[in-house]
Amino acid sequence: MIINETTKSKIIDNCSATDVARAETLADIHLSTYGRGEYIFSSPGRVELVGNHTDHNRGKVMASAINLDIMAIVGRCDGYIRINSEGYPPFEVNLEDLSKVDSEEGTSIAVVKGVAHYFATHGKRIGGFCATMNSNVPKGAGVSSSAAFEVLVGEILSYLYNDDSIPYEFLAQAAHYAEVEYFGKPCGLLDQFAIAAGGVTYMDFENPAEPIVERLTPQFEGVSMVLIATGGDHSDLTEHYASIRAEMEAVAGELGEDCLRRVPIAKFEESIPLLKQKLGGRPIMRALHFFEENKRVDMARQSVVDNRDDLFYYTLTQSGMSSYQLLQNCYVPGDVDQFIPLALTISARCRGVRGYRVHGGGFAGTILTFCEDKYVEEYVKYMSTLFPSVSVLKFRKAGAICLGEL
Repeated sequence: MIINETTKSKIIDNCSATDVARAETLADIHLSTYGRGEYIFSSPGRVELVGNHTDHNRGKVMASAINLDIMAIVGRCDGYIRINSEGYPPFEVNLEDLSKVDSEEGTSIAVVKGVAHYFATHGKRIGGFCATMNSNVPKGAGVSSSAAFEVLVGEILSYLYNDDSIPYEFLAQAAHYAEVEYFGKPCGLLDQFAIAAGGVTYMDFENPAEPIVERLTPQFEGVSMVLIATGGDHSDLTEHYASIRAEMEAVAGELGEDCLRRVPIAKFEESIPLLKQKLGGRPIMRALHFFEENKRVDMARQSVVDNRDDLFYYTLTQSGMSSYQLLQNCYVPGDVDQFIPLALTISARCRGVRGYRVHGGGFAGTILTFCEDKYVEEYVKYMSTLFPSVSVLKFRKAGAICLGEL
């Protein structure tokens, strides 16, 4: 199917020129399955820029939507939400019954029911639709493919049945509700807000029920983001991720609070001798990372406001070094491969790399770098000889949106 020129332009602006052909192929599949379609929707992935492992202790984060997305061809239908997603079995949800079913936890059905239930119980209209989807948001790379899907379902309901009037804050809360209450995965609000808001966002989770979210407009001209999946064994990492939060909260607990954000840094610093005796060294270093990382997020925000790219890249790199040295989430104890430290070390030596850091949870996973466009091809070519996946990303201004009519 040939996409009209107006919609084609929006696809290029929010995704890439190559995604026009992707949309046309997806539309052909949808029409052959459902007979009719009306609109094209897109929901982006996201990257964390500064603020590593801070949100779970009510800290600050800077993140950005990226031009990798879940794309959907959508048409209205009565009473059911039917989704056919490439690589997954099709499913449907009867909107007459949005009750939570324990056996559905961990499934896409639970996500769709959770988003629709949140809409219905908060005074918003819901209705049926048929959707054909595919995604180029990589799984396991820390770019939030699950949140992209959750927010996409909310945006479709907003556009089709609520005059596209639902604010991004509501979409984020609906997506978060679906993941926690229906899908069964405890999580913070970072991913959902970053994807629903779009662009570069500064987020302060001091009040997690109503975080402060500020949209920023960086320039970052002449550079691209490069996401490198370093490989390594991703199994059995849950305890390592959990230990970061647990140790931060253990420090807070010794000082009479439930999270580090409530602890004055002066009180923390004067209590280090006592904390060392009771908890050992690593929890202290992880807490110190938290306090300093919040300051770096504020510094990064100001660098974007002042259009000081050099300061931003410096802050991003310092964030990564703090994750490496204090947070200690770049490899697990006993890991001699140390692919994340290797990728960071090599990136620091490559021409054109302006900033670099571990991305997301860490331990085994990805790094994020900023590289000057004139050196990107050279950098990507070399890093691709060492690591399994190297992706060049661009910032995306929009969150989940309707790209236009077919």
